[in-house]
Amino acid sequence: QEADSEARANTSMAAKASAKLSTLERKENVAREEVQQSEKRAASKQQEAHALHRQQVNAEAKERDYQNSADSEHAVAQRMRRKAAASKSSEEMLENIKAAADAAANVAQAKAAVD
Repeated sequence: QEADSEARANTSMAAKASAKLSTLERKENVAREEVQQSEKRAASKQQEAHALHRQQVNAEAKERDYQNSADSEHAVAQRMRRKAAASKSSEEMLENIKAAADAAANVAQAKAAVD
């Protein structure tokens, strides 16, 4: 009877230990799953960070391109203004030469009329 009682106690302890082991294994599986989910989220966030960085680099490059283009257009406009000013200056000079020639022609006519 004592052996029976001891056997039942051992069986009970073995059952409790087995149940505790099962519980620990379930907790370990849950923890493992949580770690995997966390690693997936971390990888996803890292991919998102890389994508945002690429977008930022592309945006900065585009901004530089637009700025360079604007600078080029400003330079073209500046050259056109200088060319227009030089052209106007040349036009005024031609008008002055023509006026002087007309005046000289008038003086020559007046001299010829007097002679």
